[in-house]
Amino acid sequence: MKGILTLSGFFLLVASSVPAPAASRSIDKHFHQRFAVAAGARLALDHGDGDVEIVPWTENAIEVDVVYKAEITRLGPGHDTDFSVTFDQKGDTVRVEGHEPGGVVIGMLRIHATQYRYRIQAPPWVALSLDGDDGDVALHGWRAGMSLTLDDGALELEDVRGQATIRTEDGDVRISRFTGRLSIEADDGDVTIRQAECPSLRVEVEDSQVLIDQGRGRFTVESDDGDVDLRRIRAGRIEVTTADGDVRLELAAADGVLDVEAETDDGDIDVTLAAGIGLRFNVRMDDGRVDVDLPGAEVDRRDHRVVGRVGDAAGDLRITTADGDVTIREQ
Repeated sequence: MKGILTLSGFFLLVASSVPAPAASRSIDKHFHQRFAVAAGARLALDHGDGDVEIVPWTENAIEVDVVYKAEITRLGPGHDTDFSVTFDQKGDTVRVEGHEPGGVVIGMLRIHATQYRYRIQAPPWVALSLDGDDGDVALHGWRAGMSLTLDDGALELEDVRGQATIRTEDGDVRISRFTGRLSIEADDGDVTIRQAECPSLRVEVEDSQVLIDQGRGRFTVESDDGDVDLRRIRAGRIEVTTADGDVRLELAAADGVLDVEAETDDGDIDVTLAAGIGLRFNVRMDDGRVDVDLPGAEVDRRDHRVVGRVGDAAGDLRITTADGDVTIREQ
């Protein structure tokens, strides 16, 4: 409404009309803590924008080193806070929480962190619960369950055995040599998994690309707009669903009875079978083309449907697509 100046507008007017000197300062902090732990221990880490490296060792202790270096510039009246870390141990749980600088300022507060990292050494049997924002996480050689939640940070896991639950927004997920149950939810970050042996592997993504190379177990992948690429897969049950992305399945062999279901809307589906895999196939489509290149296969083409069998027909392959093309071939 004309003629009325809000309180926030008044403060902005005052801040813009009254010159205020810029106040600058540097933060250079290093924190170190060590906790004795035993079997059943758990580490809960809230690392915000800090990068995290967790290294396994043989000592029955969790050792945490935190380094924070930043330049802070404040323009206008007000105050800003310092960086600090809270450490706590209750029962079997060790908690570490970083508190990044902020403040109340009429004007501008600029924080430029030049280094912010956590380096943690712990026994590989310690269960992990990590919660972060923009910080990257690297974890190698772990042997316990973990729950990892990130926003824009990237995640790298290597040589991990256990159960992992991963939730991320825009950061990429890269996993190699994983054994155990694995669940991943991602938004815009790509997911790459190499050499995975999982009785249950579930990936749910929005606009991400998914690549699983050399996997064994039971696989479920749900995607919105991203492509799904499964290579050299040895599995019994595979379920892939995507909206606008392409699907590529390369089946090296079957563990037990093969049961594969692939569905997409506007994308193509390409399935490659290792020699000797026997199955029944059922393809439903609207406007797409279906090519079957399987030696000795029986193929029956009907309106918007292609069915057939190859080998002993012990397994099942079900494909559904709207506007995409379908190819089924032998390797």
